[in-house]
Amino acid sequence: MNKKSKYYFLITRLILVFIITLIIGALLKIIAIYQYIEPNIFSAITIIFHVINAILIISICLGVVYLVYQSYCYLSSAFYRDYKINIFEALLHGILDMYLVYDKVKNLSDSKTIKVDFTNNIITFSKKNKHFSILFMDLFGRIDGKDSNDYWFSLSKPQKKYGKTSYAKTIRFPNPILVNQKYAEELKKETGNEYKDYVVLTGFYHMDFTHKKIIPPYEIISLVEQGKQD
Repeated sequence: MNKKSKYYFLITRLILVFIITLIIGALLKIIAIYQYIEPNIFSAITIIFHVINAILIISICLGVVYLVYQSYCYLSSAFYRDYKINIFEALLHGILDMYLVYDKVKNLSDSKTIKVDFTNNIITFSKKNKHFSILFMDLFGRIDGKDSNDYWFSLSKPQKKYGKTSYAKTIRFPNPILVNQKYAEELKKETGNEYKDYVVLTGFYHMDFTHKKIIPPYEIISLVEQGKQD
């Protein structure tokens, strides 16, 4: 499964929380058996465990509701109708939210010009003789990278050492800005058309820098409309 995506984090955490809930449930049964030994202490522990269990169950319910809602949106999208990629495969490859890009592109562009490269997660299309290349990526967590770096990194939780906060680099992946830029250059060689390249990032992530080529999904409409006027 794509470990960079928010869905990987969500699903793995839901599994972990579910396991912890089962463990707490087992501990509560054990405590109920031996509660006669220290009634007061075990009663206090039971109350604490019940509160924790309730919080965990609520977290599971919220996570499941979010997944169901996102799955419904995906199955209702033009992207799913056109490509019929099942939910599990979309989750596996981190493209469940690609419909956020594809559906807008399909409504705005000349439909016959739309092409999806699933190897690079890039959607290319044309509108009124303007050509676009949009790379989609779903990310989670703190991301370290610059526009000139060959690779970006997903960072671990912050750790304090000698009074300083440090991060361990856990996942390395190619810089999407450079990937799409090179892709657009190759397309220009093949077609002779100039492609405007942009990167659409979704998910729950944080980066310490911004770039004019990194845009959220809702900016695609204004992007294409501006392209029409250039």
